[in-house]
Amino acid sequence: MKRAPLTPFSKNVVVFLHDVPSTVWFSDLIGFLGKLYRFVPLTAVEEYYYDSGGHSRNFCHISFDDGDISVYRNAFPVLKKGNIPASLFVSPSVIRNGANYWFQDIRGMDKELLKAAISNLIECRQDRIKKYSIGSLLKSLPIADIQTIIHQVNKDSATSIIPCNVSAEQLLKLHCSGLFTIGAHTMNHPILCNESDETARLEIAESIHELSAMLNARVTSFVYPNGVPGLDFGEREIHILKQEGITLAFSARAKWPAKTDDPLAAPRIGVTYNGNFLLLSKILLAPIWEKTKGIIKGIMRQPTEEAERAEIQRHYRPVHK
Repeated sequence: MKRAPLTPFSKNVVVFLHDVPSTVWFSDLIGFLGKLYRFVPLTAVEEYYYDSGGHSRNFCHISFDDGDISVYRNAFPVLKKGNIPASLFVSPSVIRNGANYWFQDIRGMDKELLKAAISNLIECRQDRIKKYSIGSLLKSLPIADIQTIIHQVNKDSATSIIPCNVSAEQLLKLHCSGLFTIGAHTMNHPILCNESDETARLEIAESIHELSAMLNARVTSFVYPNGVPGLDFGEREIHILKQEGITLAFSARAKWPAKTDDPLAAPRIGVTYNGNFLLLSKILLAPIWEKTKGIIKGIMRQPTEEAERAEIQRHYRPVHK
């Protein structure tokens, strides 16, 4: 493949997406990134971290989290046409059962019913948690509590839940294409720092073992759900991954890869539908992106999700531990 020109800072990048709105949008994204970088498989990212003599520059790796069906329908054809490698991180129980992740299930649910169910579960008056977003509240709870809340709201409102993700057969097609490296993403997508030692270990280990069995191939890569270092995962989770033979794991920290990174907490930059200018800004400002985002939110008097969740955990987490 033709080598791409140098970017302004000659840096590498790993980007990640959750879903792909259309083949046209994804083709434009690939065209934009292809002018700046050369696309590499996940093995090249791993080699970058573990090969002390390697100084590869200007590479881009494309990754996807969760397994939304749009990755198969809209991204796969574009990647296949361009022979561009990528990685996909999934929860095998979700794929095996044809189910949704909890955050997909709540999309069509009534927010007031969700808030009421959360309030009831944590034994707190609803007006005290009114200012917090549903996402911040649920991401502050263990997965068992989240599932209880969803079950209750579903029972009360009979919400119609539409399947969102690839099937086991489609996952195998991606794996067998030779373009996709498939990695683990826990069994049920909990925020691991909210879980007990036993649950965290089971969520991680079982996802690796079951996915390996589904693919008939050893799984050696992982993505932390939500992925904020210190808030969503920590040294406990990294230690479990080491024990399970994982050699590369990604966080959601927006930063250029660096040789000093822990390969079990490697950074990635999220891609949204807001246009290539925002993506280029995130790439160029990667070392200060989170701080910049926090400043902008402060000016707009909007708390970041991280700040909201930290406040929720300080005030309400002891109730449901």
